Amino acid sequence: MGLEPLMTAEGYWRWQDPAPVWAGAPWPNFLGWWAVGTGLSWAYARVAPEMFGVGARGAARPVLLEETAPSRLSFAVAYPLETFFLPGGLLLLGRAREAAVTLAAMLAAFVLARARRRRA
Repeated sequence: MGLEPLMTAEGYWRWQDPAPVWAGAPWPNFLGWWAVGTGLSWAYARVAPEMFGVGARGAARPVLLEETAPSRLSFAVAYPLETFFLPGGLLLLGRAREAAVTLAAMLAAFVLARARRRRA
């Protein structure tokens, strides 16, 4: 949600779609992002399930802080930084509407991830 308006505004990406969905980007672009994100999430969960607090058979298990402190710390720092800088960059470019939508999408993803983690 945030990269399309940012990269389009900076001239890195150019779209030719006559009926864009968001920031000039066509719907196949978002379908591609979704497919790649889903595939990477699935692969990471299979390769290193302990990073996500999932046992070898897929059952949730408690994660000790000392087991995954680097990965938890890096995610705990990276996502809030990205949530600040991506909408912030859009604001600096004068794209307040895109910044608001990006921030809302990122916060919604965070809330959904937390809710899913609590259920697991």
